[in-house]
Amino acid sequence: MTWFSKFYDETGLIEKGSASLPGRSWFGQTPEKEMEKYMESMEQAEKSGELNGLFECECRDPVQHPTKESTLKQIKPGMRLFKSLFVRIYGYELTFPGFAKKALDRLKESGCSKAQEYYNNIVKECTKRYEETAKSAAEYLRMYKNERKGVDKSKWKNKERQREAEQPKKRGLPKEYVANQILKW
Repeated sequence: MTWFSKFYDETGLIEKGSASLPGRSWFGQTPEKEMEKYMESMEQAEKSGELNGLFECECRDPVQHPTKESTLKQIKPGMRLFKSLFVRIYGYELTFPGFAKKALDRLKESGCSKAQEYYNNIVKECTKRYEETAKSAAEYLRMYKNERKGVDKSKWKNKERQREAEQPKKRGLPKEYVANQILKW
C-alpha cells in the first residue's frame, strides 16, 4: 500500500496496481469487470505511447481573438451585423478613443444607415449593466463595513424592505408560501 491509501480509504479510493482509483461510485461499488477494463485500457494507452508528451506541448489559443485592424477589415458591404460586432467596437472605443467613429463611418460607407443607433443601444445596455453591478457591489461593501463597525442590522433590513416595496410586484406566489407548501408534503 502506498502512503496515500490510508488517508483516502474513507472516500472509497482503492489501489489497483500502481494507481489509486475510485472504489465506489454514487450508485454503489464499482463492478470488478469495469475496473479491469479501465486498467487494461490505461495500460494499452501507456504502451502505445498515446500518453507520451501529453503535457509537454505549448498551449495554443484555439480561437484567434480579433484585433482592431481585423475588425475594421471585416466590415464590408452586404455583411451580416451581429450584436457582438458592436460590443467589440465599444470595447475598443473604451481602450482606444476614436475607434468607434472609424468603425461606424466604415459601416455607414458599407450601407448600414442605422449603425450609430445600434451602437448607441449597445452603449446604453453595457452602461446599465455596469451601473447595476457597481451598485450591488457598493451596497455589499457598505453592509460589510457597517457590520464590522457594529451598526444595527435592523436599519439595513428596513432599507431593503423599502426598496422591495418600491419595486413593481412580481407575478406568482411568494417564496415563503411556496416553501411552506413544499415542507408540508
